[in-house]
Amino acid sequence: KELAPRDELDILIKEATTSVEADLALEDQGWIALSGTTTDVVTSAERIINLKLSRLYAVKDPLGKQAIRLWTDYTFGSGMTSHSDEDKTEKVRQEFWESKANQNILSARGQRKSSDKLLIDGEVFFAIFLGTKGEAKIRHIDPLEITEIISDVEDKENVLYYRRVWADAQGKAHEAIYRSTTNIKGEPAKDQSGNDVKHTDDALVYHLTYNTISQRGNPLLLPALIWIKYYTKFMASRIAIMLALAKFAWKTKVKGGQAAVDTIKAKTQGKEVAAASTLLENLGSDTMPIKTETGAQAAYQDGRQIKLMVAAAVGIPEQYFGDISIGNLATAKTVELPMMKMFQSYQKVWEDTYQDINEIVFTHNN
Repeated sequence: KELAPRDELDILIKEATTSVEADLALEDQGWIALSGTTTDVVTSAERIINLKLSRLYAVKDPLGKQAIRLWTDYTFGSGMTSHSDEDKTEKVRQEFWESKANQNILSARGQRKSSDKLLIDGEVFFAIFLGTKGEAKIRHIDPLEITEIISDVEDKENVLYYRRVWADAQGKAHEAIYRSTTNIKGEPAKDQSGNDVKHTDDALVYHLTYNTISQRGNPLLLPALIWIKYYTKFMASRIAIMLALAKFAWKTKVKGGQAAVDTIKAKTQGKEVAAASTLLENLGSDTMPIKTETGAQAAYQDGRQIKLMVAAAVGIPEQYFGDISIGNLATAKTVELPMMKMFQSYQKVWEDTYQDINEIVFTHNN
């Protein structure tokens, strides 16, 4: 059956609407498991997908990249430093923070990397190696390699061990059990299968989460992912429209039949015309520019509505995403206060984190 243009348009709109409704129906029963043993609304499989999407958008999407960059820039600036008034403690701190082996984590560059990892992945796992002579090393563990967090059976907040599963460069599989920094003595525990657990590695794991009330973190971009996706689709559609409209710039009316049209076409088609050339024609043809209505203003407002959802998701006003024309001094003072409070709070999280890590190293060195 051949469809009329109007029927085809109705089908396209219906398909697009169905797709969008399915993506945005977060509150529907199909999205949230109302039964089961877990209380997390984001399953382990969904968390992994979200993490990978966040990594992709944080690198390739302008809005995602800008959000992560602003959070880290406003929080760390030129980097955080610490100091102790006690000479012995300060010596240990300097050896730990200034060690070349730890610069990938503790230098200004390393601090920015850690912040980006927390915002993009939603969590950072620090592995702390305490040497026999007092020295300490610190490294990152990929959250995708942490497959189980083992807690006290009677206190989920009391994390005792972390299970890590990974493959080396040769593809060989490895598995290790690390103690939590709150379980240095290695108190006994049972994993999710009911098996007794003991640490198999000397490293201690410090786990920092973001955007969560459960054990695993969620990316900063999580509530923005779907809106970034549709903003990209929207802009791609706008580009397609503009390219289509730009395909023809001039129209020529020719007196005569197809032969006359073909003659004019053969003389002009595919030939480059120099700038400021003079157009000569007789009364048999009339060449005029094509005036096209692009709907740019309406499209700008439509795109802005989508971008506002991204801005709200990451807590940053829209003028910081490339359009300074919508901001002024009065609104800047109004919107920047909550943003600065947000970054100050995030700074405090990292201040507490580095203080906790320092305390572990200081305790190890008596």
